[in-house]
Amino acid sequence: MRITKISVFPPDLIEVLTDTGLAGYGAGSLCQQTLRRNPGMVIGRAPFEVESIFDELSSLGATAGGLDIALWDLMGKAMGKPVCRILGKPYRGQVPACPSVPDTAHAARHKIIRVEAPIDLRRAGTRVGLRFTARDTEEALVLGAKLQESCLEFWESPIPGDNPEGYARLRDVLRISLAAGPDIPLDALIKNYVQTGLVDMAVQDVGVCGLTGLRRLSYFCWLFHVRLAPCCTGAQLGIAAAVHGAACIPPASNAIAAPPVFVISGGLPEVELTVPSCPGLGVRIERPSCSPSFVLGDGK
Repeated sequence: MRITKISVFPPDLIEVLTDTGLAGYGAGSLCQQTLRRNPGMVIGRAPFEVESIFDELSSLGATAGGLDIALWDLMGKAMGKPVCRILGKPYRGQVPACPSVPDTAHAARHKIIRVEAPIDLRRAGTRVGLRFTARDTEEALVLGAKLQESCLEFWESPIPGDNPEGYARLRDVLRISLAAGPDIPLDALIKNYVQTGLVDMAVQDVGVCGLTGLRRLSYFCWLFHVRLAPCCTGAQLGIAAAVHGAACIPPASNAIAAPPVFVISGGLPEVELTVPSCPGLGVRIERPSCSPSFVLGDGK
């Protein structure tokens, strides 16, 4: 089975066709210019070379999370297995949904939510995480001192960008569970934050890092006892990919009450997300009638 054609349909649906007629679908980033210059990195290769393709694209500084997801979808369909069964060991059949919402009033039924402003953070019966970036480390320290009494589940992206020195200062001073967000490149996240213990949790967008990147990050998070939360858009394909990835994330500790694995998503998905059991991602996609915005290969 060889890849013959890649098409992108607005806004970010990626279709990968093979010479057997099988199609895989993903949603997320695609390094279009890199692939135009190097079509042989994907066209003509087997989808089972997904990790080699991931490494070769990464070596050029390219991210192609949507393409990576589509290749895992293809492999699952070819093998007649759900993606989680070939991605690793599934530890759970359901994953809690953690919606990203403006404030706590928007997610009454959920066990855990992520709010986007440091207000109204106390909520009985619901764990609350905060995604809010201060202007700099000094402002984060002042805000963090006020947040310490809010019983936060985590504080994601407290300072701008890739700044391990700033995280180290926050770690030394604050009694808050810090989370590094998807604004930090995968390699830097592993090397500078997970391995060094600067954060308690890592958050990665599966549409950017792909399932291959999420699987690699999962190993290091397990090794260094760091929690991992996949995040995604509210689109069906993105949620399905994140749920398959989350199913295979090992518990962060062996404690009886180990902290739960959850998926962060835009919008308000179900309280519990069931891991699909159909081959591939388990999402039925009807090919769009509109013309693709990007095409690589001829499909023959």
